[in-house]
Amino acid sequence: MKKNHMKLALDCLMVILLVLMYQYRVINASFHEIGGLVFIGLMVIHLIFNYKWICNITKKIFNKGTTKKNRIGYVLNILLLICFLLIGISGILISKTLFSFQGSMIFKTIHYFCSALALILIGIHVGLHSRYLIAIIGRPISLPAKAKQGIALVLAIGVLGFGGYSIATTSFVQWISMPFTGATIGNHGGKDMGQRPEGMGQNNDNKDFSNKQMHPSDQNDSNANFQNGERPDGFPTDRGNGQGFQKGGKEAMDSSPIMVILNYVTIIGFFAIITHLVEGFFLIKRSNKPLEIPMNDENNE
Repeated sequence: MKKNHMKLALDCLMVILLVLMYQYRVINASFHEIGGLVFIGLMVIHLIFNYKWICNITKKIFNKGTTKKNRIGYVLNILLLICFLLIGISGILISKTLFSFQGSMIFKTIHYFCSALALILIGIHVGLHSRYLIAIIGRPISLPAKAKQGIALVLAIGVLGFGGYSIATTSFVQWISMPFTGATIGNHGGKDMGQRPEGMGQNNDNKDFSNKQMHPSDQNDSNANFQNGERPDGFPTDRGNGQGFQKGGKEAMDSSPIMVILNYVTIIGFFAIITHLVEGFFLIKRSNKPLEIPMNDENNE
């Protein structure tokens, strides 16, 4: 059980570090790039923790006795591994702080798309192990079963609601659709309209964005800031009507570490809960019995 708690703590640490990567300047550019490398190291430790499970399921993946859930989980883990490898490689190639490869737009598209896809895959991964997680987290809580179920229901509704809101108001939809729509990183919709997206470099491939998305009066401000050594963010100021983003205002609040964690953890939770509900539906339909939460999960990765 202690090993399970260690694995759970490692997984939580990985998720928190990962979601902080989704806002390039949540702390600073160096944190984003160094944090990405640290995450890769934690992922290697995660694989070492689950080495026996990986070996066993690899040997039995085509056996008749292997469940569909284990096969789905195995394929899902391979997709996640590929996703993170592509994120890491493309991140190095478009790095602006640790490295200077000045990668092309295709690497930025890969980086953003795989980052959004990873949120979905992690959510499904968590959802497939949700009954085990509910059991291990809920066991130490000394409350009646109905009270635990009530709390879990309220939390699930909250995560679904805020997760759906975060999907609609962050850059998630744009990132996941980039390879299919041919959209550039500068073309945001919804809340991020006109903003310079997280992780965007300062090179010339952002020229079209700054010329098309910014108000003409704001371009002058941006050029002046650039000449003074400041970063031309591309945020529309609209100073005339008082609707601009001020330092410490809404834009700063949305980019705070707590808000970034809340936004992207709930996106993961959104897909995890959907996966849990879909799995529960098929289990109930197959057995025609209420779904029971197991006390342990031998197939847990």
